[in-house]
Amino acid sequence: MKENIFKNILYSFYPKNICFRNERENYLNSHEYIKLNNWLKFNNKYIIPKVSSNIRKAILENNIANNIEDNSLIEFMNDRCIVLQIGIYEDEVVDLIKIYISLLVPFYFICVIDCKLKTNSIRPSSVPKRNFTKENDKYSVMISQISNILETQLDYSFFDDKYINIKVPDISFMDFRFGEFSLFNAFFTDENAL
Repeated sequence: MKENIFKNILYSFYPKNICFRNERENYLNSHEYIKLNNWLKFNNKYIIPKVSSNIRKAILENNIANNIEDNSLIEFMNDRCIVLQIGIYEDEVVDLIKIYISLLVPFYFICVIDCKLKTNSIRPSSVPKRNFTKENDKYSVMISQISNILETQLDYSFFDDKYINIKVPDISFMDFRFGEFSLFNAFFTDENAL
């Protein structure tokens, strides 16, 4: 049921059955793409700075973390969300607590990404991966506290894991071909580390 609702919402922002690569002019002139572009421009100018600042401030004031960054890439349309990140460094590993706050639907998503670093370097030694164990154990309290802030201040709900990898076969977007674009990509970001 919810999956169908999500798809109906995304169809209002992404044109069906028009290939971004091969039919670029049609795609860029579609009602859906123009709506998405205008919505993101508006949010980038008026909403994101305030929301991002308020959420970061609440996280700092509640002593949840002291190093939260805004890594949103709205102006390049790589993100359809606010992306906040907390980096926790231990030896040669950095745990990234990634907070995605959608601009298209009232949902957020939080995950922990493991990034192993090269010795004496800040460069990764392997591909960063989601770490479910750390989400459910080591960082579960922090994630719960952040979730509480998002649900209280924004009245947003958690975007359930069961939806993040559902593909939308009739949507193409940027570098995503038909059948590759997921609900997570539609509402949050182009990242595929999840």
